[in-house]
Amino acid sequence: MEVIRRSALIVQGNSLISKMIPDSLTLLLRKRFYTTEYVLHLAELEMSARDMSPESSYESHYPFTVGIIKDPFYNYTSYIAACRDLNVTYKTIDLFASDWVNQIRTSDCDAFVVWPGEFIQEWKRLYDDRLRFLTVELKKLLYPSYSSLWLYGSKQRQRDWLDINGFLHPRTWVFYDLKEALGFLYSAKLPLVIKLDIGATASGVWIVHTAQEANVFVKQAFSKGVIGKRADVRARQWRFLQFQEYVPDIREWRIIRIGNSYFGHEKGKAGEFHSGSDVVGWFAPPRKALDLIHDITETGGFRSMAMDAFQTRP
Repeated sequence: MEVIRRSALIVQGNSLISKMIPDSLTLLLRKRFYTTEYVLHLAELEMSARDMSPESSYESHYPFTVGIIKDPFYNYTSYIAACRDLNVTYKTIDLFASDWVNQIRTSDCDAFVVWPGEFIQEWKRLYDDRLRFLTVELKKLLYPSYSSLWLYGSKQRQRDWLDINGFLHPRTWVFYDLKEALGFLYSAKLPLVIKLDIGATASGVWIVHTAQEANVFVKQAFSKGVIGKRADVRARQWRFLQFQEYVPDIREWRIIRIGNSYFGHEKGKAGEFHSGSDVVGWFAPPRKALDLIHDITETGGFRSMAMDAFQTRP
């Protein structure tokens, strides 16, 4: 662990170094120093100077207390800051703890807020299971809603939800059978986009231009599993794979709804991907994109949601 701490300090001092490291060396380092622990330590270093008191110590004129659910990357500290700014009392809850149920029951909180983490599949499963227990069995009020959080981070669930509710999206195929996946590739139109179920900033996305490339991914998925870029080598997606049609020459918009407010921005492209490019265009989003998120969120009853919309060029 001490070696990881020293490495974290070095990389934090000059993040440009990481971009110069060859992929082969990166993979070797990931195998030696597990990514999950490394990323968690970086988050701990960044947040160490913040006051993250587990509960408020001030008087409030509001007759309620907000339960703030912790997350591994300390995003929940934004909720703490908001409660302090608004003079709202709060208590923090650790869903990762063995006694999480008792924490909920003894907290006397009137509602709970959460910023879930889906860095690895096990965390996604934990949030899905325990947030469902919190809302369905313990009858607690949660924001954002459980139904929207269940979709969060899972590309397969999002695809199925859009299909069931009749919303257009790029054609997507999910295979849990090796023969079916290989059979699909015989007649598939290339290039194709391969997506892992979990992974942000294009870390689990590849564009394959030949049938040979696609076959390699399929055979790996149904043997030793596929690892996302910059992901922990232990976090393999195994025995299923998702393909999506490649849509060239598009503009991509991040559209957000919070309550009854709508806003968004363009996601610029760097290389082959819009996601993770850090290129932001602050232009007014198209009205159709705003109408789309309105229709989606009204259908699902969602009041806190972000989505990406493709704008094809004429």
